[in-house]
Amino acid sequence: MGMAAARFLFSFMLASVLALAFLHGAHAVHFSVVNRALNTSGGMRFKKELGVNYTQLKMGNATNFIWHLFNETTPAERKNVKNVSLFVDNIPGIAHVIGNEIHVGAKYIEGITGDIKTDSMGYFTMR
Repeated sequence: MGMAAARFLFSFMLASVLALAFLHGAHAVHFSVVNRALNTSGGMRFKKELGVNYTQLKMGNATNFIWHLFNETTPAERKNVKNVSLFVDNIPGIAHVIGNEIHVGAKYIEGITGDIKTDSMGYFTMR
């Protein structure tokens, strides 16, 4: 798979996960980000170029975008999701989802060329 296709797949997957998690929203969502791959080049790049705070901010922005997109203006219109976690892991592939957990591959992060903030979080596909 080419890098452009991999980026699209990652962006689509992450946008889909956030859409599914928040299609009906939550009263107050807690976003946690854990980098469990600090001993890898991708984990170090995530820490240096994205970090926990920026990633949590982007997760919140994506959530608000989805609520606005689907006109879910009240908690009653939203799914009750309390926590969404994103893990940077030393795993093969781009990313996968288990429940309310998003697992992103450190090797994928390492291989992103250019501005990682543009490529990461699937956010540019949601603008």
